[in-house]
Amino acid sequence: MGYSCRKDAMDGLETIMGETLSNSWIADNGKSCFYEIGRENSDGAITGTVWETDFNNTCRRAGTLRIEPNGSISRWPKANKIMRDRIKSIGE
Repeated sequence: MGYSCRKDAMDGLETIMGETLSNSWIADNGKSCFYEIGRENSDGAITGTVWETDFNNTCRRAGTLRIEPNGSISRWPKANKIMRDRIKSIGE
């Protein structure tokens, strides 16, 4: 069974994560972060949770993410500079 969302939303996710097939990145503070996709949304948006791994290998919730049906990023906590630049490029 797959996950349903609008193509533009998936394009936004692929843009922010770049060429990697992973769901993890290193935040500006040096901590490892990852996201988990949440439930399907009737409007075609992508929502989920961002987790931050502490230096002693414990995880804590860092916030929620949201990619609008049109592909724009509404929320993405712990995005690093490269990811923020990619988010800006989506809006242009």
